Amino acid sequence: MLMLKAEQVQYCHVHRQVEGRVETVPGIAYSNKLFVKSQDFYKDQEEKAIQRCREYLAKQRADFILGGGRRDRLYSLV
Repeated sequence: MLMLKAEQVQYCHVHRQVEGRVETVPGIAYSNKLFVKSQDFYKDQEEKAIQRCREYLAKQRADFILGGGRRDRLYSLV
């Protein structure tokens, strides 16, 4: 798990195919990889966001990034 600040990532739109159709979703680019936003957390919920990441990592064995977001939010991204 990485914890990044907004200045370290580039916000973008990600196009993905779901059930035969293409959808556009919010995402970020970091280290030549694209990540799709899965859930928002307010800053005062930082511990909850970190716990969510740990639970996801334990189940999925995947990379998870918590990106410091705009204004008072943290963005959890897969």
